[in-house]
Amino acid sequence: MNFSTYKFPNSVPNSNILVLFIDNEDPNTLEPLDIIFEEALKLAANGISIHWFRIRPSYRIPLFESTPRPNYLSMIHMHYGYNRIYSIIQEFCTKTLFINATTCSSIFIELQENNYLLTNAELVNLLALLENTANWIASRREIKKQTNIINTFPVIIFLKNLEQKQKIIISMYTNHALDWKNKNDWKDLFKWPKYK
Repeated sequence: MNFSTYKFPNSVPNSNILVLFIDNEDPNTLEPLDIIFEEALKLAANGISIHWFRIRPSYRIPLFESTPRPNYLSMIHMHYGYNRIYSIIQEFCTKTLFINATTCSSIFIELQENNYLLTNAELVNLLALLENTANWIASRREIKKQTNIINTFPVIIFLKNLEQKQKIIISMYTNHALDWKNKNDWKDLFKWPKYK
């Protein structure tokens, strides 16, 4: 599955955020680093600039089949927040994004490694900010007629598995949420009925 172009059911309203839940305690769950890097390269090959937020640099180099082209790598902008990850995201979405408006087409946010459990208030604040950011990026795409990236999610968030009540909170901000183990094993958390 290419998560960046995950197809949602046509019967539900469109949302610009995709949330993937990663269960780090499940031995069958693969670390998503390689898949995220692979997706980022695919998007970069289509002229899409990615801002990728992580808590810290990875301790290993992502696996990939062939040597990536330098011009593709230059379109992947890494941001490391360490213990300030939320304030870094907030600053980017409220200030830096508008300075980089011409170079930001997609945002990947990895928070699944964070041992800190978000409070409900923090989760709501983060999702509201990212929803506004995703909608703004989507509107910029429409204005610029960037048809090659209309079908990719502007914001993709990786979270560790949350409590059920927090998943319900997430459903208020997006209708795209997946339990993700690897590129071949994932489950849509929202089973939407098909209307005729």
